[in-house]
Amino acid sequence: MPLDDLSFILENDINPFIIFNSSGEISFLNKSANMFSSAHISKELYALALEYAPKNFGFKTSYMDLYYEPKSFYAIMVAYQNENNICLLLYNKHIEHKLNESGNIESNLNILLESSMEYFIIHKQPKIRLFTDYDIPLVKINQNKFLILMRKLLDSYTLSTYIDITLKIKIGKMIEINNKRHHIIEIIIKSNQRDENSDEEIKKIADTSNILLFFDKTNSILEVAGV
Repeated sequence: MPLDDLSFILENDINPFIIFNSSGEISFLNKSANMFSSAHISKELYALALEYAPKNFGFKTSYMDLYYEPKSFYAIMVAYQNENNICLLLYNKHIEHKLNESGNIESNLNILLESSMEYFIIHKQPKIRLFTDYDIPLVKINQNKFLILMRKLLDSYTLSTYIDITLKIKIGKMIEINNKRHHIIEIIIKSNQRDENSDEEIKKIADTSNILLFFDKTNSILEVAGV
């Protein structure tokens, strides 16, 4: 692979990568670092990069525990080869999780999502689409809790003009359960509007369902352990 093509790998790396200019402004960030684009967080990370930068040109790796919701990191690497830019790479920490297996049975997430969508289309909003990988393996979950969670979550999108749901295996990230590592099945819900009034209730349902749930203003991400 030519060196010029390596930028594609960097852009899609699961570890956040940021380049700051000499004024502390972000001049580049990859897809994983989009969560750090706010002025407050970028200022914190620039100060962190300066604090842990090598004394001379080159790079330095430092191990530490960092948390920026919803991600945790176990190390950073700071590098620079001139006075104009400084680079910061954050290394993702894998998730440790204990599974509550009460009521869990092997389940097909495609079927459960399609069932949730059918109910929503009939009662709420017809403009909903599912983009899926039909080779997603079966997972052990509590089906009743999952369906309640999806119904509550989709209800928060009632006023939106469209809903796109993507089901896929999350590449490059694992979850640790009972000292074993498993793939993560990711459900991404994207739209143009979301009612945030029920977020706490929805979060509680997700927590009791062994599902990690993350929100922003219009989108939701659910992470299900591929057990």
